[in-house]
Amino acid sequence: MSVGSSAFCDNSPTHIVERKATMAAPPSSGLSFVCVFNDPEVRRDCLDRSLAAAVEDGTVEYLAVDNVDQQFSSAGAALNNAARRAQGDSIVFVHQDVFLHSI
Repeated sequence: MSVGSSAFCDNSPTHIVERKATMAAPPSSGLSFVCVFNDPEVRRDCLDRSLAAAVEDGTVEYLAVDNVDQQFSSAGAALNNAARRAQGDSIVFVHQDVFLHSI
């Protein structure tokens, strides 16, 4: 399963969040990764690929906030929105163009 194929999208007027793994319980590592993006292709090529295995096995939670249409007043507002949704004990804020070599 690819990371993109399990996306959950909440397209309500005030929130556009893709949850890359729908989790019934918090991630086993306790980590939630949050990213605000404005270029989906860059995000898929970098961050999505680097988190794919950990997301698939439930090790981490990954919330990618779409701010392409500037639904949020700032990147901080978008990050705060995702942080409220995160289920992990710790939240890691990352940029869309980051490739994580290990978690």
